[in-house]
Amino acid sequence: MRKKISSAVAGVVLAGSALLAGAPPAAAGCGYYVTDTVNLRSGPGTGYSSYGLLRKDDQVAVLGKKGQWRKVTPMTDPKSGLSIDAKGWVRGDYLQKATCMQLD
Repeated sequence: MRKKISSAVAGVVLAGSALLAGAPPAAAGCGYYVTDTVNLRSGPGTGYSSYGLLRKDDQVAVLGKKGQWRKVTPMTDPKSGLSIDAKGWVRGDYLQKATCMQLD
């Protein structure tokens, strides 16, 4: 009986490890938090149109950068109602790196 349980536990651990290894980069990192309400723009500058707003404490992943601007996508549902699939540009001054928690 003990051997069957150990084998089952090992199988679950291995399956979980395989799932984590295949996680996309945005999900693997902690991302950034928006520090104030800010426009999510169609390009890297204030001359570009706004898709909508990101609110303070929305969590985003950075996809790229151009000068002081960062191309981002939400990691969680934005409080403003923007789609979680939205991609746009935010000035880097409005982003703060999130702190990851490591559970041992």
